[in-house]
Amino acid sequence: MDKSSKKILGLAFAGLGALLASNLVSAASTLKFGGEVAVDFSKFTSSDYKRADADLRRAELFAKGVLSGPWSYQVRLTAEASDYRLVDDKDIELDTAWVGYALDPVWFAFGRVNAPFGLDNWTSSSYRTFMEKAAPANLAPHDIHGLYLGGNYDMVSFAASLGLPKDYMGNKLSNLWSYSGRVTVAPIMSRDTVLQVGASYFHEPLYNSANYGALNTTLGIPVSEVYSRANLSNPIPSVGGSANPTVGGGFASNRKNRHVWGLEAAGQYGPFTGQAEYFSADYEGITGAPDYDELDGYYGELSYVITGEQRSYDKQTATFGGVTPKSKMGAFEVGVRYSVVDAGTSTALTATTLGAAGVFGAAKSENITFGVNWYASKNLLARAQYVSAEIENNDTSVGSLKRDLDSFGLRVQYLF
Repeated sequence: MDKSSKKILGLAFAGLGALLASNLVSAASTLKFGGEVAVDFSKFTSSDYKRADADLRRAELFAKGVLSGPWSYQVRLTAEASDYRLVDDKDIELDTAWVGYALDPVWFAFGRVNAPFGLDNWTSSSYRTFMEKAAPANLAPHDIHGLYLGGNYDMVSFAASLGLPKDYMGNKLSNLWSYSGRVTVAPIMSRDTVLQVGASYFHEPLYNSANYGALNTTLGIPVSEVYSRANLSNPIPSVGGSANPTVGGGFASNRKNRHVWGLEAAGQYGPFTGQAEYFSADYEGITGAPDYDELDGYYGELSYVITGEQRSYDKQTATFGGVTPKSKMGAFEVGVRYSVVDAGTSTALTATTLGAAGVFGAAKSENITFGVNWYASKNLLARAQYVSAEIENNDTSVGSLKRDLDSFGLRVQYLF
């Protein structure tokens, strides 16, 4: 954990202490603690590489409640594994820390907040059908330090944010503002049937200048929707042989802005739930540097709760929740998803990024994912998932390179 994060964390706990103190003197205040622990096992197989590992995927702890009247708060700490690395102290971060105010039909929050964008990204990781979000959804924005506005009116749900990207705090740049928004419309919304459509947009600065130091962001979109977390001493086993290759090249150097658009559609009919999204990203170069071509991606998924239960639906956030079993035997769900990420044929994604460290530049990947979930209780969930992924470069001028990847994952997840 860096010094900036420690300062923010210290302020957050100081603020939480003040909130707890206010709870002692305000009968109208509330306080709730909770969290999540998820443990994964993953096995990867490609033509020239195999690996299996088990580790802690995610652990989080939160405190939230009502101060008085329309005022609320939340502080959330998260330890989350990153690609090719087990959870360690560098992965423990202050995920959210905000104070909110409700003014029907809208709600405001200020602090470290989530940036709204897309259905899969906006759905809690605890309640997604699959172990990881769809590969194209990795184009979604980061959390920010700033202002959040959200609300719901009849069939319309909306959310927007404005602030500084969390990774860029402390950098003295003239253009650091990040903003995003999501709007959905649900013309059908009953007890067991939902139909909604929506759109999202976000802008994020990626400025890279010798005057200010490099502020790079990865363009790479993971091919496999099950991540490896092995802490390898040598994470690059061979050319093109990475267990978790990416599409879109290495880092976005000499780029000043990223713009991403998204469209979504989702529906539910009893135990059936389906959703699909399309994303398109543009990368704007600084003066004298070429712009990247668009990175496009889309996915579609369908799930069915074979024991008859149905997922909950939150009209405030326009997202689907988890499944509450009706039987002591629990509830069982099956799902399938197909996703594509296409980095086009941009010359900016040169041959130097092709294959090494499993990073493909101008390339296309296709995934198909099958999953089975067992909801043992409202709080305990076990998942099994198989992914078949294919990646092939689009730029034939640097030679043909293709890799197939199969992965199998298990997860045990507990909410408290």
